[in-house]
Amino acid sequence: MAEISTNIGRIDLMTETPETVCIFELKLDKIAEIALTQTERKKYRERFSKSNKNTLVMGVNFSSKSRNINDWKGVLYSSEGERIREILPE
Repeated sequence: MAEISTNIGRIDLMTETPETVCIFELKLDKIAEIALTQTERKKYRERFSKSNKNTLVMGVNFSSKSRNINDWKGVLYSSEGERIREILPE
């Protein structure tokens, strides 16, 4: 699903598996950390807090020069909201 409204913003993309809610915040010509910071500041995970699923939050940046993804970073949270681990490019 795209452009999901919350009480203080819009989630760019969301997908869901039986075990996990995945939230994607997309940016252009910035860095992935900015996207992740926005998801925390606007509390995007709260919308899915009662799902009893882990939440994967991904910050993704696209480069207008390469017209491709040039930076990404993720954080996986437990169904209770505790940070499990960071997911970084290798």
